[in-house]
Amino acid sequence: MKIDLRKTRASTAVEAFGDEFLIDDDKKDSFLSNIEIEPKAVIFFLIRLALCVSGIFILMHIEKKNINKLNGQKAIINNELNTLQNEQKKMKKNVEGFGHMLETAKEYKNKLNIMQKIADRRLIAVTGLDSIQSVIPEEVWLNQVGLKDKKFTISGISTTTKQIQNFIEKMESTNLFSSVVLEQARDTQNREQRKRKIFVIVSVLK
Repeated sequence: MKIDLRKTRASTAVEAFGDEFLIDDDKKDSFLSNIEIEPKAVIFFLIRLALCVSGIFILMHIEKKNINKLNGQKAIINNELNTLQNEQKKMKKNVEGFGHMLETAKEYKNKLNIMQKIADRRLIAVTGLDSIQSVIPEEVWLNQVGLKDKKFTISGISTTTKQIQNFIEKMESTNLFSSVVLEQARDTQNREQRKRKIFVIVSVLK
């Protein structure tokens, strides 16, 4: 009868001799009696095993500490990130508010510019009218005074052409007008059949 030692407790001791190591029953006892286990080898094995297990536990403990440390650092970074995001939102609101203020300031500036232009035109009109009124001869009557881009258009009636010329010379003497031109002059009669001169003068305020 043959026994396969690979299925016994001694299988580890005979694996080095081949895949099939078979002995007879009458030789089994003598073979097993020759297998000796040294106590020192067992002790060394157990020590090595204990060291391995201890090393594993130590590594797990160190790894756990590292993980906890990383989690703490992650929490700090998340807090800082949240703080930066909140500050970014505040800055964005401030920028939006500043942009709105700029738009409002531009609107006010445009309104002020328009008002300034209107004021300048009124000042030009008042200055020109005052100057014209101060130099009107006695026999000259104005029907209409128009203003466009510092250009005055004056229409009126005079008794003679000489009075119209006198009016033009007085306007030029004020040094407020860059040019005074008689554009039109024609004769007309009133109800009393008196002859009159209808004229149109164009002048530009300096």
